[in-house]
Amino acid sequence: MLELADMVFILGYRCPVKLYWKKAEDNLTRESIRQLNTDQDVLSLVDNMPRNHYLNVYVVEESIKYGPDLVQNDLNDKPEVGLGSGQDDLNDQPEVGLGLGQDDLNDEPEIDSNESDSVFVESDNDVGEEETCTENVANEVDKEYCGIGLSDLGIGFRVGSDSESQNSESLNSVHESNSDGQKFPEFNSFADMIKPRFEIGLVFAGKKILKEAISQYGRINKYNVKFKKNDKRRLVTACKPGCPWILRASPKNPSDPLDTSWQIKTYVPEHICVRDLKNKHVTSKWIATEYFHKFLVDFNYPPTYLVKDVYKDHSDVVSLTKCQRARDYALEKIMGSQKQQYVKIYDYLSELRQANRGTTTICYLNECLFQRMYVCMQSCKDGFKAGCRPIISLDGCHLKGYYGGHILATVGIDADDWIYPIAYACVESECGQSWAWFLDILKDDLDIVNSYHISFMSDRQKGLVDAIAELFPHSEHRTCVRHLYTNFKSEDFNKGKHLKDLFWKAARSTIVSDFKDTLEEIKSVSSKSYDWLVKTNPEQWCKAFFTSATKSDMLLNNLCECFNKFILEARDKPILTMMETIRTKIMQRIAKKQSQAEKFVGPLCPKIQKKLEIMIELSNRCWPINAGGQQYQVECGYGNQHVVNMQALTCTCRRWELTGIPCNHAVSVMILTEVRPESHVHECYTKTTQERIYSNFINPIRGPNQWTPQEGLLRY
Repeated sequence: MLELADMVFILGYRCPVKLYWKKAEDNLTRESIRQLNTDQDVLSLVDNMPRNHYLNVYVVEESIKYGPDLVQNDLNDKPEVGLGSGQDDLNDQPEVGLGLGQDDLNDEPEIDSNESDSVFVESDNDVGEEETCTENVANEVDKEYCGIGLSDLGIGFRVGSDSESQNSESLNSVHESNSDGQKFPEFNSFADMIKPRFEIGLVFAGKKILKEAISQYGRINKYNVKFKKNDKRRLVTACKPGCPWILRASPKNPSDPLDTSWQIKTYVPEHICVRDLKNKHVTSKWIATEYFHKFLVDFNYPPTYLVKDVYKDHSDVVSLTKCQRARDYALEKIMGSQKQQYVKIYDYLSELRQANRGTTTICYLNECLFQRMYVCMQSCKDGFKAGCRPIISLDGCHLKGYYGGHILATVGIDADDWIYPIAYACVESECGQSWAWFLDILKDDLDIVNSYHISFMSDRQKGLVDAIAELFPHSEHRTCVRHLYTNFKSEDFNKGKHLKDLFWKAARSTIVSDFKDTLEEIKSVSSKSYDWLVKTNPEQWCKAFFTSATKSDMLLNNLCECFNKFILEARDKPILTMMETIRTKIMQRIAKKQSQAEKFVGPLCPKIQKKLEIMIELSNRCWPINAGGQQYQVECGYGNQHVVNMQALTCTCRRWELTGIPCNHAVSVMILTEVRPESHVHECYTKTTQERIYSNFINPIRGPNQWTPQEGLLRY
């Protein structure tokens, strides 16, 4: 209330006054007017604020005094603000504030003519001077109270005339401008942009808003209006030749460089032309903005669907290429510019290291230009060392982004035979140099000093075989049998299902003698196929030659194939969006797997338990015989006989040694001796190991706007 009293004082009222207000939707009647007495009344006034944030406050003086005596008043004295109560006060007080007309206050007291002569100074210019004074004082109110009081709430304080009060309901979206003594309607870029309406004198905050309003007018009304003249001094827009519709606008105050507002000077609203379904104002940027929410939900929202949606929602015919450009524009807004993300690589890597201590992040530059980036989270290192088997799957895949490149990845295997991502890198190409650079860093991260007890599985990519042989000279390097068979059947002489079955039988052989017998069968079918297989190294693709240290008889590079599918949605994104998507998916996976491990029933992981149950079922066909001590002879039919050593935990079929899971021969012995097979499964398959692997979580990181800026070393 004190702030309103100060405003009234600045407006020049020196007599005790009463303040009144009404809701914007109410007509100006005695019943609709409410008196402002307390701060609670002011809050009610603010709560009923219209969309244009302008409120009408009516001032009623208890007595009127104009003329020379007013000048003699002490302007420094605080005026007394009288706050009456009741509607009857309106009938007893004459209106001095602008807002209550003569028709509204029928009981206004009459003033004696003699008294009128002594109080008022006759002048032909009294009315004009009073209006000018009121407008100037109103400007002073805006300046003095800018940023405080009601202005803090976004409220404009305005004293209006009778006509203005009567039309207050129409000012929800168009305001009035009286800064230069004239009143012009103003365009509200928020409320009026939905369906623009033009008139002569309409003021816009800037030329850009004016042009956008004209474009929106063309889209809504299906007219291809064109900007005939467009410069700093004028904007002329016309419709088709022969159509009278025209709009001319220019700067409102050309002499004031600080005033950016534009005003319509000429406007002819009539159209005699035919509406167009193909509207040039329906641009790709507008489509991207209009359907931005759909791209937020689905990055793969197809342009063909977008064409149909634009026609369905707006009855506009657009081309497929325009919708493709709209998709590219929207995705760039969502994921960031392809080039700009390279500038923030060091900021991103620094944020990773700060949130996850011990994480290895390396950015390799070639003459200050980005070439490679490597990431290995500390939790992934700890998880691999905590219980994953010492076999690492290696593979690379193409990137689908603007700049291309490859993703190199290393994947381990957890206690339940699921993939466990270890490290990944973005490189320029899949070649010997990039693989050697990647594996050299991985060697240090995993503390691989002795390569005798580690195995690698790959598709024998270019340069990878040489890189492994150089960095891990004593390691086992397996080849994916599926890719080997693809090369095998590419030869004309290796066709047919019979050769295919023999090839896979040879790969699955766990005994060297079985492998050789299978090769002889292949030789009897096709000598050329036999010669082709003999040239390969069977230690890389046959189980009979695999080491038992890894506890894995894996023949396929499915681990990396699963990882490539796991990150498929990230491969077409910009560099940082892609890397962060991969990190987030790994973070979610570790948390999910840890939660699942806690719910495992029994000592073994579920998939391992199923494999053991298969062995238990197959053991019914075996007949174990104790040979003394811990050795047993197990017969499984004519010519199929094996030796099981329960002390050494071995079987001559080598399946128990290769996998760490008892084979059917060993299980038959355990049933004979009344020993639970679960107790002889290797430790790497237990629930405890799984929980230990996934007890290392990846910490979340902050958004790009909160990253600590690093010293820029990249150009783009």
